[in-house]
Amino acid sequence: MSRKSYYAVIDMGSNTIRLVIYKLNSFGELQEEQNLKVTARLRSYLEEDLTINPEGLNVILTTLQHFQTVTRSYDLKTVNLIATAAVRQAKNRSAIMRVIENETDFKVNILSEKAEAYYGYLSVIQSTNLQDGYTIDIGGGSTEITYLENRQMKHYHSFPFGALTLQKEFIHSEKPTTKEIEKLRNFLTEQFKTIPWINKRGLRVAGIGGSARNLSLMHQKKYHYPLSGIHHYEFPTEQIEGMIAQLNTLSLSQRKKVEGLSKERADIIIPAVQAIETFTSFVQAPSFLMCRKGLREGFMYETLITNKVTDRFPNIIERNVESLVSKYNINMSKVDVNKRIAFLLSSELQRAGLPLNSDYENLLAQAAKLNYLGDHIESESVSQHTFYILSNTALNGLNHKDRIILALLASFKNRSTYQEFSAPYTSWFNGDELDQIEILGAVLKLSYFLNTTNRDVVHEISLTDVNSDRFTLKIYCTKSFLFEKEKCEKHIKHLERALSMDISLQFLLKS
Repeated sequence: MSRKSYYAVIDMGSNTIRLVIYKLNSFGELQEEQNLKVTARLRSYLEEDLTINPEGLNVILTTLQHFQTVTRSYDLKTVNLIATAAVRQAKNRSAIMRVIENETDFKVNILSEKAEAYYGYLSVIQSTNLQDGYTIDIGGGSTEITYLENRQMKHYHSFPFGALTLQKEFIHSEKPTTKEIEKLRNFLTEQFKTIPWINKRGLRVAGIGGSARNLSLMHQKKYHYPLSGIHHYEFPTEQIEGMIAQLNTLSLSQRKKVEGLSKERADIIIPAVQAIETFTSFVQAPSFLMCRKGLREGFMYETLITNKVTDRFPNIIERNVESLVSKYNINMSKVDVNKRIAFLLSSELQRAGLPLNSDYENLLAQAAKLNYLGDHIESESVSQHTFYILSNTALNGLNHKDRIILALLASFKNRSTYQEFSAPYTSWFNGDELDQIEILGAVLKLSYFLNTTNRDVVHEISLTDVNSDRFTLKIYCTKSFLFEKEKCEKHIKHLERALSMDISLQFLLKS
C-alpha cells in the first residue's frame, strides 16, 4: 500500500469513536478503505466536576488499541486523532492526552468549537450544491450551527448540548410525555434565539452527522423513496414533525425496529430529531438537505485537498464526472468529439425554435462524457449498466433529481427503455420535463453515432426546411462518412419520436 495514497483519521466524539482510512485519488476525492466505529458514549463518563472518569478513560484506551491493530496493518502516511466536545469539555483533558500518547501510537488534536463548526461547513460546500443556508451538526455533547452565504461561512455557533445531554436532561420516560417534549422544544427555541446573527429566514438547512443521517434514512423508508443513497437527499421540513410524533408513541424496543433507524441510536434519536425540527422551524427552512460528509471529511479536505486542488473545487460536479471518466477508462478524445457534436445539434434545434430546455445544458455536457459508460461491463446491456451505475453513484454537488436526469441521458437507448428507467421517478417530473429529457437523450444517442468511426468527421450541422412536422438535418463532414450515415439512418427514428417530427438526413462532404 502506497504511503502517498492512504491516510487515516480517528474521530473521538461524544457518542462514537470512529476510524476511517481513506485513499486520495488524483481528482481530490476521498475514497473510504475502512470505516470502523465503537459506540463509546464518552459523554456519559463525564462527571459533574467535568472530568472523564477512569471507566471512560479505559473505554478510550481499549477502543484506540483495537484501532491500532488496524492502522498498523496499513502503510499510512498519517494518522490523525481528532477529539470533540466530550474531551474538549473535560477538565482532565491534558491528563487524558498524555495517557493516550504514552500508551498508543496516536497524538490527540482537540478541536476548538470554531474548528468543529468549520470542518462541518467545509464538508457541506465540498459535496453539495448549497449556496446560501444553514448547517446543523448534532453530536453527543455539542451542537454546531453555521450560516453560509455564497458558499462562504459567515457565522458559526457551538452549543454545549447534544443528543446525549438533551436525552439525560429532558427525556425521563421511555415514551416521552407531551410535557417533556414541550419543555425540550421550549429550551431549544430559547437557545436558538440567543444566536444574534440569525436574521435570514426561508433558507435551506443542511444536516451533518449520525442523527441527521438516521432522520433521512427513516424518511426515505417512510415515503418509499425509489433511489438508494442519502447524500444530497432533500425533503420538506414540514414532514419532520409527523415523524417525531410517531417516534414519541414507540417504546425503545419498538424504535429499534423502525426502518432506517440504527439500534445504537434509538435511545437518543428523539431529542436529536426534535433539535433538527425546532431549528428548521426557527429559521423557516423549506427543506432539509442531508450531507453524508461530515467533520472527518472536512478535516481531511482542509488537511489534504485544499492545497492540491485550486479554489475549493469551483466545479464539484465536473470534477466527479472526470473521476468517473478515469475510473471507467473512457476515451477522452472520443468524449470531447461527442460533446461537441451534441451541442452542435442541440444548438441548431434551439435556434430553429424547437423545444429544448437550456437549463439541462450542463447535464447534457456531463452526460456526453459518460455516454454508455456501462460498455466496459457488457456491450449488449450497455444501457442498463450505464443507468444503474449513474443512478447509484453519489456525485458530489448533484442532487438526486439531476443525478437521475444524468443517468437517463447517458443511458438513452430508445423510448421503451427510457420509460422503463424513468418509471420509478415520474412523480419527480412534469410531462414537459420528461419530454425534454427524452429529446436530449435522443440527441446524445445520435451524436454518439455521428462519431461511429472515432475520426471526428462532423464539422457542421444545420437544420433547414423546418415546418410544423418535419425538417431536414444537414450534416457537413470533412472526411468520408459512409459508416456514420449508415448508423444515423438506422437510429434517427429515436429523435423523430421524441420530437414527433419527420427528419430527413442529408450528409454532405465539406469542400
